Amino acid sequence: MEALRSAPTSAGYSLSGDLAGEPPGSVTLVVNGDLIVGEARTADATYTIRSSGHLVEIRETDEGALPDVAEPETPPPAPAGAAAAVRDLPVVDLQPSTGITQVDVLVVYTTAAREAAGGEAAIEAEIDLWVAATNGYFAASGVNQRIGLAHVEELDYVETASSYELSLLRGAGDGFMDEVHALRDAVGADLVHLVERWGADGPLRYCGIAYVMRAIDASFQEYAFGATALACGSVVFAHELGHNMGLNHDRYTEDINLTRGLPNRPHAHAYGYVNQETFAAGAPLSSRWVTIMAYRVQCSHWGIDCSRVGRFSNPASAYSGAPAGIWMNGDARSVTGPADAAATLNETRTTVAGFRSLDPAPQVVSLKRRLPVEERTNSDVLRWRLAFSRDVSGVTSDDFDLSGSGLGPTTVTVTAKTGSQRIYDLEVTAGVDSFDGQVTLDFALGQDIESLAGVALVTTWPSHAERTYELDNTSPAPSISPANAGSSPFLATISFPEDVTGFADPADITATDATITVPSRSDARTYTVQVTPTTMVAGTITLSVPAAAASDLAGNETTAASRDVAWDPSTAVSLTVGGLSGGSTAENAQWTSATPSVTGTPSGTVLWTKEGADADRFTIDAMSGVLVLPGQNFEEPADADGDNAYEVTARATDSEGNSAVAAVTVTVTDAVEARNVWVSYGFSRKIPHGSGYSTRLFLDCGSLCRAAGGAIDPVTWTKAGADQALFTLDSATGALSLGARDFGAPEGSNRDNVYEVIVGGTDADGNAAATRVVVQVIEAPPGWLAVSGVSAGSVVEGNTWRSASPSVGGASGNVVWTKEGPDAARFSVGFDGVLTLGGQAFHNPVDANRDNVYEVRLRATDEKRNSGTVPVAVAVTRRTGGGGGGPAPPPPDDEDDEEEEEPQPPPPPPPPELSVSPAEASERAGVVTFDVRLSRSTSREVTVDYGTADGAGRGDARAGVDYTATAGTLSFAPGSRAEEIRVPVTDDGRYEAEPETFTLTLSRPRNARLAGGGPALRVTGTIHDDDDGPPMAAFEVAGAACDDELCRALTGTPVRFSDTSTGKVLSRQWDFGDGRASRSSSVEHSWSSPGFYEVTLSVSDGTTSSTASRTFLVEASDPAGTCEPDAQTRCLQDSRYAVWVEWHKGDGESGRGAVVPEGTNDSGLFRFFSRENWEILIKVLDGCAINGHVWVYAASTTDLGYTIRVTDTVTGVSREYRNEPGLPAPAITDATAFPGTCPLR
Repeated sequence: MEALRSAPTSAGYSLSGDLAGEPPGSVTLVVNGDLIVGEARTADATYTIRSSGHLVEIRETDEGALPDVAEPETPPPAPAGAAAAVRDLPVVDLQPSTGITQVDVLVVYTTAAREAAGGEAAIEAEIDLWVAATNGYFAASGVNQRIGLAHVEELDYVETASSYELSLLRGAGDGFMDEVHALRDAVGADLVHLVERWGADGPLRYCGIAYVMRAIDASFQEYAFGATALACGSVVFAHELGHNMGLNHDRYTEDINLTRGLPNRPHAHAYGYVNQETFAAGAPLSSRWVTIMAYRVQCSHWGIDCSRVGRFSNPASAYSGAPAGIWMNGDARSVTGPADAAATLNETRTTVAGFRSLDPAPQVVSLKRRLPVEERTNSDVLRWRLAFSRDVSGVTSDDFDLSGSGLGPTTVTVTAKTGSQRIYDLEVTAGVDSFDGQVTLDFALGQDIESLAGVALVTTWPSHAERTYELDNTSPAPSISPANAGSSPFLATISFPEDVTGFADPADITATDATITVPSRSDARTYTVQVTPTTMVAGTITLSVPAAAASDLAGNETTAASRDVAWDPSTAVSLTVGGLSGGSTAENAQWTSATPSVTGTPSGTVLWTKEGADADRFTIDAMSGVLVLPGQNFEEPADADGDNAYEVTARATDSEGNSAVAAVTVTVTDAVEARNVWVSYGFSRKIPHGSGYSTRLFLDCGSLCRAAGGAIDPVTWTKAGADQALFTLDSATGALSLGARDFGAPEGSNRDNVYEVIVGGTDADGNAAATRVVVQVIEAPPGWLAVSGVSAGSVVEGNTWRSASPSVGGASGNVVWTKEGPDAARFSVGFDGVLTLGGQAFHNPVDANRDNVYEVRLRATDEKRNSGTVPVAVAVTRRTGGGGGGPAPPPPDDEDDEEEEEPQPPPPPPPPELSVSPAEASERAGVVTFDVRLSRSTSREVTVDYGTADGAGRGDARAGVDYTATAGTLSFAPGSRAEEIRVPVTDDGRYEAEPETFTLTLSRPRNARLAGGGPALRVTGTIHDDDDGPPMAAFEVAGAACDDELCRALTGTPVRFSDTSTGKVLSRQWDFGDGRASRSSSVEHSWSSPGFYEVTLSVSDGTTSSTASRTFLVEASDPAGTCEPDAQTRCLQDSRYAVWVEWHKGDGESGRGAVVPEGTNDSGLFRFFSRENWEILIKVLDGCAINGHVWVYAASTTDLGYTIRVTDTVTGVSREYRNEPGLPAPAITDATAFPGTCPLR
């Protein structure tokens, strides 16, 4: 091992280091006392390390068999003005000696995860391993942050394998995991992470999920949550934390997601990386790898097995001889664009580390009972685990008090958890062994606990602190009845003063001169047995219950008891139960029986008990015999047979053991449970030629389903759409697939290699939802091009180096050449791929490493997005010769004694010329770079002054607002011919229609002259705005017939709305006119009732808002009549009644009224002239339930004459209502308008 690192853990220490070799591997071990856990990662395999007793087990794991993580959740955009509600970020102090930022994480886990891990110590060691391994990944990737484990806590939460648990974890006040938020604040945790078991009841759906930070902003702190499945390990944990810190998946995976595409946020380089050399012909196994944030999708589309290495993408570091990323100057629109997760993590670390701060004053963050029976116990020892928010000192038994009514002196022992000054175990070892009642832990008045810095403890207990034990040290004594009996058999009752367990064996009760049955449980403290005397002669039968026949919930064993029963058959009576019968009830509704009666002269008091297969589902009143079955779930029956028929036997027993029974069956029926549902896992994707697509959809209803115990089942699935015949859908399971597709022979309805299907799910109650799945076939996934012909070289300082012309193997169509890498800006690349490095100065190197080796990667990309690179390094060497201590020149040739003419020195060359080119950049680029060049190199240093000035005119840029004023002196070292002037620009987030310009001026050159010969040289810098413009709302409609004024749809038929707004849209809101809304960019909606509805889309960029609206006439899909609406006819009551209006003036002029596009299924509006002047409201109402008629009501404020005609299109009967010209219109209240038409359907 190399680069060995060690760090403390929750109960020990961790060791991590690199495995020597190429490619390198890593090992992380956690040693918590006798418990050892670890993992080793190589290029070929991953191994888990676990201790078991005296053995250590090393096992290879198949990470490829685990599911990928879920699509990350994106928080909604922060509303305008929300910043004031966000916590202020504190200043984060970096560790001064290392420059490392610590991000604190609260890790919580479920009970199921603890049990699966093998106990508390095991899961906490697993979490320690994840943290240590993640910090190792950071260190190996050049990331200047580390994870600090703020606190670990178990949650009282029953998990399910569904992504909405992330929203339950984040949500406050929803009744799920709410204690997490106070805990996070108390320990100052920047991030919160949940560890779940997942997959206990079936295969894992995914390995992890988290919210992704798309903008580096303090508002994301309220979404800094994630979750990981226990089986999936440290890489998934690191992956989900990466989402919280702004990282996306790899570019190929993001690109194939048709619903999202390349987000390029918060940075264009915030991606994982798939090593593109994987796809080169003959690539070795060691090159087939992806980084932590990447999926293996691109590999699988090529039929290649790739491993995930413990690295975040970083092009400055190499793995297996290849860069572990792509430089930021790559093409941000390409799947082979920038990938530098380390750079993003290094930028987001201070923001994330400031999400929460730790209060200097220590406080209690957790108090947990530590006994198996947590609340009620008979233990002689009480145990608590106490956790503070930070390390404390001075914690002793004198700091605590125990209180309880009648509690005597106790002994408290305090022990710090191994390796911790923050977590302590409290144990009460004396004074509670014979006490009954509540014992409560509190701080003593004189406690002096304080932080290591001397800040006193805040003694407020958190709301979820488990401070109280219920002590029960009294053994329950059973009682037996009856005292007298005459029947054979008779019923004996054994009653306990409290709930007991274990009383179910024939040996638990014995009888003399009689046989008995196995005890039958009526409830947790009442049991009955049938006693059959062995003789019909009167006598005494002794019933006995031995000691320890049962135990109470605290663990106390019951005492012995016996009863002598005077048995005389001559006193026997026969009893009969009457008035008790079964019935049925709708699900979730309580069923209550009638009050039963007992006939046959019972003796003394009659007591009622219950027995049978489903007795525990019922309650029975012991005195009245009334049975109650609480509401049950039809979809998840809890009866013994699972058939929703709950069976119980009610037994009446008098004081002499005479009894009678009545069998009752209650049938639970299905009921319509209306709820808002949606389809999840309906992902749209791109797939390569020759491959297929498959997914499984689920019908979900969020926390409503969670409260009911899980996802909705059963569900009936259907498909629709132009390409539905090409998809296969399992109507019972929601499994959807599309067979392998041929890019060259598309079969879709549009023959465009885009296949669409609408999949709908309907639960047993008729609740339905649908989603559109789009699969686009691409010709082939991007592959690797072999680039050759360019090799490393060297050049003497001051001279220009040019590469040979490169060649490309396997390219399709034209090839585009680009450059990337740490020194890419120093090179230029031609259309033919030839690289050029201008003359450089040896004594003043400007390469990234300042070592005179200029490094660049030359990339070729063809028309099918296949890509390949070749690394190039050019060494700049020192110029030699020119005097000094070198060897002496050779002697002169003296064969010719004739005197020669002395040569004249050449005239001095003119000074080199300085030139500068105009430059431009986008606001997002952050800088405008001007290239300043000398016409030739010179042995003298050249300097020139420069400065910026605001532009003039409409598009002028202003210093301090649009760019940073820049001035100084630019120097060219001897031999150097090219330098840069960089002017920072400001991305103001505002839309500017025109480019903005400023001026760069060169002046006062030394040892050079300015191009053009003047005293100053001016060029323009142009800043292009890459912000979207203000929003302009617009949308498209599919599934409805629309003209310029009106769209027409049918009830229950989905209409798809697609947002086609232009400009910058940060938020949107659909209003469908029926009280329902949506924020999706594309949404389907249907109306349940006919009428006019106005659909409005509102969009906003946070400052400017825009709306677009369309009016819909929704008609009945199953009409009750034959009414056909038009501009002058209004159809009401599911198209049964046709309504029109005719107006007329006193001079004889008349006309038909026009329908106003407003109203409902039972009301319509009409106008006569102006669109703005509505004249008459007419309502046709269903009064069948009241008086057996259909009613007509109308109101108007006109004094024009009119005739209103309402026609029943089923019977042909019409009613007319008139007003004469010049008279105020009367109110129409005809409650007997259409007799004999009920019901309407």
